[in-house]
Amino acid sequence: MNRLSFIQLSDTHFRNHYINDPLEEVFKGVKDPAENLIEVLQHINFGDIDFITITGDLVHDGSAEDYRGLKSIVEDQIPSDFPVFYCLGNHDDKENYYEGFYHIENKSTSLDYVEAMNGYRLIFLDTSVDHMHGGYVAEAQLDWLEAILKEKSEAGSLLFMHHPLIWNGEKTTEVSDRLFDILKNSDVISIHSGHLHLPGINYIGSIPQFSIESLAFGVHNSKEMVNYTNRVSYNYYSLRDREIFSHPIYVNPQEDVVWALTHEEHERHTIKHYGR
Repeated sequence: MNRLSFIQLSDTHFRNHYINDPLEEVFKGVKDPAENLIEVLQHINFGDIDFITITGDLVHDGSAEDYRGLKSIVEDQIPSDFPVFYCLGNHDDKENYYEGFYHIENKSTSLDYVEAMNGYRLIFLDTSVDHMHGGYVAEAQLDWLEAILKEKSEAGSLLFMHHPLIWNGEKTTEVSDRLFDILKNSDVISIHSGHLHLPGINYIGSIPQFSIESLAFGVHNSKEMVNYTNRVSYNYYSLRDREIFSHPIYVNPQEDVVWALTHEEHERHTIKHYGR
């Protein structure tokens, strides 16, 4: 029997300061995201899991120095050589990520890669485009993914990305329907995403897509308002062959609204920030 256990964190939104940021009021009202991250990493029993992944929005529109700060926090809190796998999100900047994490300048290629563990294949697909809020997957990325999935892995594949592909029956990432055909005929067991700061399970065919909350701040949508809250959590997963178990772990289960916008204000805010 193949077994695998891991922790998924998402939307850590680390930054050395949030002064003059469009979401400054949110960060004033919640616990410092860096403190949440440190607290979570200090309480993880690393002997019980095989890896950690952070699925995007690693930093909040930050510089290479912010990526260095995030990397330093993670490395200071985990055992040496413990696997941590990253995705990039809409608040990430590719050039700053590569410079801050790897001292590579002027690199902006998609962060698409594959890892193997305990017979499982872990696929990390970059759905982020600099200065774009929504998710996007290019045809070249689909070629890459299709080529990988043509060969079955021993225990199956897990797919990680920042943006969910669908939410409540609607496509939420700009991608050709070819992706859904690729997934339908593959050995993918599950898909793991963040971005919305909301928990939910959607199905792509028979494949569950787990979307998790943020480790920085929560978002709660009502009929008239988009509410930013202080609720944060992360997810634990355990697999036995192709059977997957998911359990949310709340860092702060309380949900106090710290800032609110109407849906129209939120849309204008997003367009102003990203340009589209």
